[in-house]
Amino acid sequence: MAQLIKKSEEHPGSILKDRLFDPFRLTARVVSRAADIDEVLLNQILEGSQEIDPDTGLKLASYFSLPDDYFFRIKQVKEPS
Repeated sequence: MAQLIKKSEEHPGSILKDRLFDPFRLTARVVSRAADIDEVLLNQILEGSQEIDPDTGLKLASYFSLPDDYFFRIKQVKEPS
């Protein structure tokens, strides 16, 4: 899964949607319930109007069996220091 992270100007929500939700035909409702994430917040993330906060990133990483820092690393790649 590490290959999913590469330099990108995409919003992390777009990456989440394009690489994890769409290929597996997942919905925000299903993932939000299974990962204990507010459905409205998850929809906002997928639409690109909300960032992935650390708590939500950990929950998503756990749901998708990704490293705990996966979504933090996506954010770091997107936002140059």
